Formats: sequence, structure tokens, C-alpha cells
Amino acid sequence: GNPLLVIEFLRTVFDEGLLFFSFGTTSWRWDANAIERKEIAGNVISLLTDKIVRLSTEVQRALMIAACLGSQCDISTLRLIAKDEPMNNPSANDNKVWDINTPEILRGRNDCLIEQLDIAVAEGLMNQFGSKYKFVHEQIQFAVYSLIPESEQGFVHLWVGSLLLNKKTLIPIENFAFVVVDQLNLGAPSVHSRNQKIELAKLNLQAGERAMSLALFSAALSYLTMGIDILGTKEWGSNYELCIRLYSSYLEAQYCNANFQKMSSILNEISTHARCLSDKLCSCATLVKALSAQGKTVEAIEVSFKVLHELGETIHISATDSSSVLSELEETKQMLHGNDDAFFLKLTEMKDETKISAMLFLELSCLNAIIARKNNLLPSIVFRMMQLSLQYGVCNYSPSAFAYYGLLLCVWFDDIKGGCRFGKLALRLLESLKTQDHVSAVFLTVYATVHHRSDHFCNSIEPFLHAYRIGMQTGDILNAMINAQQSCLISFLCGKELNLMETDVRTYIQKMSEYKQEETMHRLLPLWQIILNLIGSSKNPCELTGKAMDQTELLDYASKHEHFSLMSSIMMKITWLNYLFGNYELAEKWAEEMREIPYYEDNTTVSQCVHVFYEGLIYCALARKTKEKRWKRKAAASLTNIKKWASHAPCNYDNKLNLIEAEFASLMGEKERAAEKYKSSISAAGTHKFLPEQALAYERAAIFYLEEGDNSSASWYYGQAHNAYLEWGAKAKANHIREHLPF
Repeated sequence: GNPLLVIEFLRTVFDEGLLFFSFGTTSWRWDANAIERKEIAGNVISLLTDKIVRLSTEVQRALMIAACLGSQCDISTLRLIAKDEPMNNPSANDNKVWDINTPEILRGRNDCLIEQLDIAVAEGLMNQFGSKYKFVHEQIQFAVYSLIPESEQGFVHLWVGSLLLNKKTLIPIENFAFVVVDQLNLGAPSVHSRNQKIELAKLNLQAGERAMSLALFSAALSYLTMGIDILGTKEWGSNYELCIRLYSSYLEAQYCNANFQKMSSILNEISTHARCLSDKLCSCATLVKALSAQGKTVEAIEVSFKVLHELGETIHISATDSSSVLSELEETKQMLHGNDDAFFLKLTEMKDETKISAMLFLELSCLNAIIARKNNLLPSIVFRMMQLSLQYGVCNYSPSAFAYYGLLLCVWFDDIKGGCRFGKLALRLLESLKTQDHVSAVFLTVYATVHHRSDHFCNSIEPFLHAYRIGMQTGDILNAMINAQQSCLISFLCGKELNLMETDVRTYIQKMSEYKQEETMHRLLPLWQIILNLIGSSKNPCELTGKAMDQTELLDYASKHEHFSLMSSIMMKITWLNYLFGNYELAEKWAEEMREIPYYEDNTTVSQCVHVFYEGLIYCALARKTKEKRWKRKAAASLTNIKKWASHAPCNYDNKLNLIEAEFASLMGEKERAAEKYKSSISAAGTHKFLPEQALAYERAAIFYLEEGDNSSASWYYGQAHNAYLEWGAKAKANHIREHLPF
């Protein structure tokens, strides 16, 4: 801009001797008349161009090559160009496809390329930082580039790219693939040979796949799009393998960039030309993941089951017969019987490609069955995965089989010890297979559904975040986002400061929106809104309506589309809020509505187990208020579940158990026991760092002492509750306590 124009003009008049420093007068002097007569360039580009053309031809040539490489270029790339002398004729190399003659404007010696750029550095046109040469300003690069006639620019890029490509015997092309392909792509309009087009499509496929492996999804899509544009649609017959790989990778890149609407035409192209089922499998798997991301989980299951049928592993979508489930369980148990962990870790590698493909679609079906609440399908899918792994050997999908088997043992067959064993075994098997692609899926299953039954909730936060990062790197976007969602939920339950939580959740919501992971985003919205309510950023703290969502609209959406997981997430948070703010009848109403959701489960995930705790508290409060025996019975049922979980994971459930026992004892008139249990709950919550539940225990103890007429104790406990809620960041709840103090 203007500052650069001024600087370059001063450089010019200094270089021409019109501006100089006088040592005699120790001041700057200038020839005003000569400067006034000098024609001043109308813009910085003209001024810079005037300066550059006064340099030697070789320096100009070196600058033009550097400008073609971008605003900065690596010295290793420049040395590669300068490797041979004079290097004007690449036809001496083996790759005849890229036999490109040197453009007239760049004819000369390459071996002095770096020395010429050093002159440009001395002239103030470039800087050298470590191993890179960089133009001082983008306008300088533009000025140099403009010296190349526009009609020749594409051919110049093609020459630079071919020159680098023909040096692949010196340095593997993988080390600078993007630089080479970028140059050839810029020169693509000058490519007319069919052989060159095919080779350029191959190079774009290679660059696209490498970009995908580095999680550079936008760049990958650009390369793969270029590859398809160059190749056209007439090469399926003569270059089938290239086309199927290119289109399959292109489809996956569209998925990773959340361009779901563009996937249909690509799928049709693959379906029309694919010669066999195995060539369609990659695109079918991408389709299933895209359907899942859009909340079309039932459709995703149907696609998976159709593929599984063609692979010879039929799963019936109406598999509800409990006797057949038990039969498959017994068959699986017999195959597992008597084998220790070492046996499973030494299982041979699965070699049958058909079975490996079946394992892929079985794994995809598991997650969709859980999200769609098609829990009746889950056992048959998981048992099939286990049986295939035991019969044919393990593959990269086997850790998921072990993880889901652990879930089934915990939830369906009440074998928490066995379930935790297989959850840990899944992680060990994953580590032994050294596969990053499946980290996100396996970690999600283990840490969201099994881990909390034996280990502290908070110990899953870092694994969830790790799985999120790995999933984003490997393109497992769906599982990555669900891991992020779970990390937020567990952080909330473990009492992370709510203002920090709000920032984290908002960031993930934005990321989910960017990647169009709409259903995962929808399931995170209720958590965002409950946080906003608790910190005081909503009109009605008991209603999930505000900045994040509208309670009625999102419930209507979930009901209309039968998104049962989303319905549960919304109703669960509404239930918790109403209990916290003393609306027990409304809390029970929402809890009851939640239980009427099809395929309701109350002990699969962490949040569902915590919800059972809240239900127990609601039933105790209603029993005390109404004196109706039905609430006592329901409270006792909740207490039974919490006792069972506390026996395996006291770090997570002791404080919850003690609080419900305190409420129950108070209900039964056992005052001393109640007082003791309140203290135990407060202590356990503090020990295990459940700040929200410690605040709640303080509050319930205050209510207990108030009802007993001990205003002094009640006042102290109310004060502790108020302070704990403030420490958590729940300003609205702290205000609620202060405003409703009875004294």
C-alpha cells in the first residue's frame, strides 16, 4: 500500500544519488529539482517493476521462479531446481510424460539460483529466515510475477512443476508433493496431452490422499476435485482403478468437508461404474457416516444391513426375539470361555477381506443403533462381531467389538465386572493393533458407557479430548464430535467452572456447525442452555429457552424426526433444572415423559445414571410433600440402582448414595441417620470433587435442619450451599437460595 510506495520511492532516489547523507553537515541532503523532475510511479507495482527491471537478467529470472512458488519458498526446493546445470532440458530424465522445454523468459542457468536470490535479499526485495526465502511484501511478489507475460504464466508453472517432478529420484515426491502438484495444477490449462492429464490426475489423487491423512480436508478436496476435472468422465473404461480410487476419495473428502448435498451425484457415478461390491464398499461406508451425521440413523442402519447381507452376514432389522439374543450370548460365551486376556491379545490377524468389510459395517451399525435407540438390534450386531473376531482373527474393528460387548455385559446382563474387563481389554487390543483410525470410536464406547462403572468420571475427560483430536485428524468426524460432546458433559458433572464451560461448549458448537454435524450439535445445545440458565443468562431458569435453543422448537423437531436421543437430552436437563429450583412436580412430569420415549434406557451412559440419581431425589421430595407411598416405592427403586453402582465405583456414586439415603431417612423419620448421611454425602462429594453435588447436599441438609426447627444449622448449611454454587459459577442458583431464605 502507500507506506510501501513511499519506502520504495525513497530507496529509488537514494540509489540514484538524489538523496544522500552528508557527513560534512551530518544531515540528509537531496536534489529537490531533480526529484521534482523525476516521474513518480502511479502505484507501488509500477515503482517496484521499474526497480526490478534494473537488476540483472539472472536475478530477475531467479525472482520469477521464486514468485511462481509463492510468497515464500523453501531453500530445499530451490536447491532441487538448481541441482543440474544448465537444466534447460528436462528430457534427459526418465519421465518422458513431463518433457517440458524451458520457457523463453526463464532460459538461463539454474545452478546460481540461490546466489541470485541472495542479491535480491541485499536489494531489500526478499528476506531469508532459516531455510526459507520470503518476499518482503506481497506486492513485491506480485510485481515480479507480473513480469511474466500473462499468456505464458500457466506454461511457466507447468515447467517449474515438471522440473521438480523429474527430480523425484533425488528426493521422494512425498516430501514436496503439494509444491509439485500445485505448480502443475496452475499450469493445467497448458496440459493437452491425454497421458499428461492421466498422470496429473494420479498426482492429484496422491496429494489428496496425503492431505486427508494430515487432516487437511479442504486442501484434499481441492486436489481431488482438480483430479476429477482433469480426468473427465470418459476414463472409466481404460483407467478404472484410478477412477474408482479418485471418486471414492473425492466422496470421503466431501463428507469430511460436510458437503453432504454434493455426495449424491458422486455416489451415482461410483454406483454406475463400479464393477463389483468390493469397489463400492468404501463409498457405502462414507454414505453411512454422512447419514449418521445428518441424523438419518435409521436409514444409515438400513444401508449397513443391506451391505452386510451382500457380504453374507445378514442381520434382521426386526431382531427382537429375546430367546435368540440369549442363544447368541451363550454361543459367544462358549467361544470366550476359559480364555484369559493374554489369549485375546495374541489372536491371529484377520485375513479374509470380506469379513473385514463386514466388521466395518457392523461397527458403524453399533453407534447408529445406540443413537437411534434401536437397542434391540445391538446384541445381535455385537455378538456377530465377537464371533467373527474369535473365528477369523482380529482386525482394526475388533476393539470396537470388545468395547460394545463390555457395554452389553454391563447394561443388558448386569455383569459390571465382566463388562469393565472387556472395556479395558478393548483399549489394550486397540493399542496392540497400533491403529489411529479407530481410536475415536473405541474410546467413545469405553469411556461413555463402561469406564464410569469402575473409574472416576473425571478420568474420562482427557481420553475424550484425545479421541476428539485423533478423530479430527483421521477424518472420523462423527465420533470425534460425539467425544467432544461427552467431554463437555463430564466436565459439567464434575463441576468445572460454568463460565469456562460456556466458552468450551460454545466453541464445540461452532465446530460442529462448521462440519455440519447437526445431530451431535443438537444434543449439545441443552447442555449449553442449562449452563446459561445456571449462570443467570436466561429469563426462566427452569426452561431451556434462551441464547442456545428454544425448548419447544427443539422438542418439536426431535419428536417429528424421531430423534429419541435428542428428546432424552432435552427432557433430562429440564428435569434437573426444575428439581434444582424446587419445582418437584414439574420435574417429575418431565422425568415421566422421558421414560415414555421409545427404547428408553436408564443406565447406559453417565448422564442416564446421574438422571436416576435426580429421579431418586425428586421422588423423595414428592413423598415428603404429598405423603403418598408410591413416591417412596419409586425412591427405593432408584436407591437400589445407585447402591449397585456405588459398590463398583464408590468414587462416582458414594456421595449420590449417601444423599438419597439421607433424604430417605428423613422421609422415614430417622433424624440421626439422616443428619449423618447428609454429612457423609457432603464429605464424599468434596473428596471426589463433585462440587455441584456437594452444593446440592449442603442445600438439602439446610432444608432438613430447617424442617427440624434448627435454624442455626440450617443457616450455616444454606451459607455453604450458596458459596459452593457461586464457586461453581451457578449465580442464578445462588441467587435463588438467597431470595428464598426463610429467615
